[in-house]
This record gives sequence, C-alpha cells and structure tokens, in this order.
Amino acid sequence: MRVKYPKNTTYLLLLLLAAALLLLKVWRGLIYHTEEQGGIWNIIQVILVGTGILCLFSKSKSFSALPCIKAYIVFFLYIWFLALFPFWGKTFDIPHVFRFLVIPYGVMSMLTFYTVGYKANIRQYPWVLGITFIVLVYWMFTKWRAYNLAIIDSNGAVADVYYLVGLLPLILLYTPQKFKIIPFIMALIVVIMSGKRGALVAMFLMIVFYFFFSGTNNKGKSSNMVWRVVVFLFVMVMVSYIVINVVGLYDLKILYRMEKLEYDGGSGRTSRWGFILNAFFSHSDAFQMLFGHGSGAVIKLVGGHAHNDYFEFLYDYGIFAFGFYVLFYVLLIKEFIMMYRRKYVYSREFLCSVIVALCMSIFSFYAVDCTHITSSSICQGLILADWYKIRKGYAEQQVEED
Repeated sequence: MRVKYPKNTTYLLLLLLAAALLLLKVWRGLIYHTEEQGGIWNIIQVILVGTGILCLFSKSKSFSALPCIKAYIVFFLYIWFLALFPFWGKTFDIPHVFRFLVIPYGVMSMLTFYTVGYKANIRQYPWVLGITFIVLVYWMFTKWRAYNLAIIDSNGAVADVYYLVGLLPLILLYTPQKFKIIPFIMALIVVIMSGKRGALVAMFLMIVFYFFFSGTNNKGKSSNMVWRVVVFLFVMVMVSYIVINVVGLYDLKILYRMEKLEYDGGSGRTSRWGFILNAFFSHSDAFQMLFGHGSGAVIKLVGGHAHNDYFEFLYDYGIFAFGFYVLFYVLLIKEFIMMYRRKYVYSREFLCSVIVALCMSIFSFYAVDCTHITSSSICQGLILADWYKIRKGYAEQQVEED
C-alpha cells in the first residue's frame, strides 16, 4: 500500500519551474527560430544548480544509498574541478561564468528532484508536466507543419524534440494503463516530423521494451505473456500505420534519412568521431590522455560538439572522466534490473528514461550541455526517489521476516 502524502508546496514550485524552463526553451526555438543566449531559462538553470548543491550538503542524504547517483555526482564534480584549470588568469565575462556554473547542471537538477521527490508523492500534481507535454506537442506539430523544417533546423530548433522525448516516461507514469498508447502516438508523430533519427531510434526502443517486456500493474501482478505479445503486435501495427501516413501526408524525409544513414555516417558524425579519436590517441601525451585537453577542447577541434558524450568527455577530460561516465550508465542499468526483479511498478518508465539518455549521449549531446538533459534529469530523479522509498520498505520487510 502506497503512502498518501500531504500537499508539498516545494515539489509543486519545482515542477512549475521545470515546466517554465521547458516551455521557454522550446518557445525560443520554435517561435523566434534562434539559439540566442541569455534569458530567464538561464536563470532557472543556475537556480537548479544552486538547489542541487544545497541538496548535496543537506542533512537528508538518501541519495548516497544509490550507487548510480553517487557515481554521477563524482563524475560531474570531477569534470567541474578539471574545468577550472584552463580558465585561471583569464578575463571572465557573464557567458564565460555561466558556462562554467552550469557544467554540473545534469546531476544537480537530478539531485534537486530526487531530494524533493523523496518527501513527495511522485504522482502528485500530474497536471503540471502533463499540460507541458501537451503544449509542447501542439507547438511542435503546428509550427513544424507550417514552416520549412530546413530553416528551423538551421537554428537547432528541431533538436528540441528531445525535451519531449525525455519527458515521455513521466507522462507514461501519470497515464492510466489503458491509455498509455496515446502519449506514445503523440510523441511519435512529432518525432517523425522533426526528422531526428536519434529521437526515432529512442522512440522505437522505448515502444519495444515498454509494450513487450512485462512490467507490473498497480496491484503488482506480472502481465500475461500472451497478452503482452498481442498488445505488442497491435502497437507495432499502429506505429507502422502512423509512420507511413504521417510521412506521406507531410512529405517528410525521415525514412529517406534513415535509409542513407549507412552512406552519410549520421550527417558526418562517424567522420567527426574518427577525427576526435585519432586526435586523442595520436596527438595526446600521457597527461592529456589521463586528464584531457581541457573544457571545450572538442568544440575548438571540430567546430562543435562531438555528438557523442563519451568521445567528448574522453577528449576534454580524459580517461578517468570517461570511465566515471560509463560507470554511471552501467549502474543505471543495474538499478533497473533490481527494479524489474522486485516488480517495481515504474520499472518500465525508468528503463525508458535510461534509453532516452543512452540514445542522446551516443547520437547527440546529453550531459555535455545543459539543454536537452533537463527532462531526463527530472524523470530519473523523481523515479529513483520513489524507487528508493519502495526499496527501503522492501528491505525493512525482509528484516522483519528474518
């Protein structure tokens, strides 16, 4: 039996703050077609870094019991420390200081929502992020249908679909079982219109794992295998129908882009990755291999992000940082396995959030920039807090039985 929590003003305010951040960031790209720096969203990001630091030093440190969060904290604090050195003795301006302050944004935003989520009910105030999700779908669908996507994508606005995809696991958590296909369909249509192949891969994997693998219903009973297969096949038929019709209706090029993936190397990603790895192994001394070439070194090397977090952290911060980052994902997957074995009710939603993070970190950029990581940080922080409460209760029950 799940505990009923009283109203939690802090939790509500943070959800509203997160919703404002997502809406403002997407509005900037969709309406103004710009990646202009500055704005209230930057202030919100700095606030979340500050609240995360407060949570790190607060008396309530339940997050220390979860190895994945501990590894994430160590990783971000480590690269934050290394990022200090290239900037000593240089003139600081506001953009420079901001970029440094938000380096640990990923873990601090996760830690903020983990801490407040530990004292709240994860299903409280579903309308906040639910309305945010619907508004984002509406904006993206209407604007991308009306404008030339090539013009919008030149300013990076199409990549904002990752905000929506990252938010999807929480929306699934809020949605009743019989209606869970609806947010999947809404997100899938927008992803197809965006033409982002990484987002489409993430959606496909989420659909496969979510509807085929057994989760637990609200009573904790495993789903019937035959029923799962029937539901999975039905969902895949619907997905295929939607993809074919949406692509045909709006003359979208995403299937063509998927077909030429073998030839264009992911819009030049494989060439960029090869260049970065060659530069790291062929033109780095022992110190640079261990501790990297400095924050922003990849951007200077290739003129932009690597579009692969692992290679960017390897080149910028060295082998140790790369190892910490890989360890974080290993521990996330290990945590999911424990959730699944103990039939945690939101294990599939957590797996979806891990899939989104993995796809973004491999094919785009995730932890290297304080943008599209926001949705996944909120999602993982809240689910891990809820899971820890359940796991703690499970452990206490085991002790009583012994």
